[in-house]
Amino acid sequence: MTEISDKIVSSDELRNIDTQHKRLGELARAACHTLKNENSPTEFRETLNRLLDFTVVHFTEEERLMGRYCYEGKHTHQLTHSLLLNRLMELEKETFVFDKPSKARLLNFIRQDFWYHTIEDQHAWMAMSNMRKNCRTASSPND
Repeated sequence: MTEISDKIVSSDELRNIDTQHKRLGELARAACHTLKNENSPTEFRETLNRLLDFTVVHFTEEERLMGRYCYEGKHTHQLTHSLLLNRLMELEKETFVFDKPSKARLLNFIRQDFWYHTIEDQHAWMAMSNMRKNCRTASSPND
């Protein structure tokens, strides 16, 4: 059975996304710090793996909420997430060489593309705070 829901994105969900964006920022800064300061390759890979793991968690949660609230740009946003994650994983593989060019490419990617998306996302979620859920969804006790 389906019903039409009309809900506002909850403040708890927005706080969770905000907290995740802050955590992504912390992890991105830590990865950049280990790169810039010539830390050991092992330390850097551990830091980068934490960033990769949390990025997957965050992107999954965002996409779940976008589906729940019928976000019109969901498919484009999912594609952006996929491209960012794939590029981050490619660059992570390059850093096994741990030479200056591969480190510089990763550093630039984190500072520019990845971070820009996170900031842009934060603004989009703030705009969504007034977006109403007005789409067909399966009935559930949580709705």
